[in-house]
Amino acid sequence: MILVTIYLLIAVSAIVHRLRRRDAAPFRMPLWPLPPLIALAGVGLSLVEQAPSDLLQTAVLVAIALVYALAYLQRRRDLRSASDSSMMESEN
Repeated sequence: MILVTIYLLIAVSAIVHRLRRRDAAPFRMPLWPLPPLIALAGVGLSLVEQAPSDLLQTAVLVAIALVYALAYLQRRRDLRSASDSSMMESEN
């Protein structure tokens, strides 16, 4: 079940990344957006076949990943942009 959750998070992150950064794609993905959509369909199919306890475990893992992304990663991004702006000011 953890593997299914990892596939879910990777497919969603690939889609979100491409939608947010259309101008600067750091990697190429053949047949875009077909691979992440196929992965999401496979994840959906496997989740339909799971027991309710497995679905609860998946929901907890996704919630933990979301809290991590919103709290820690956003804070890092804010700190990095603040340090970049202070470096630019010191150069001038």
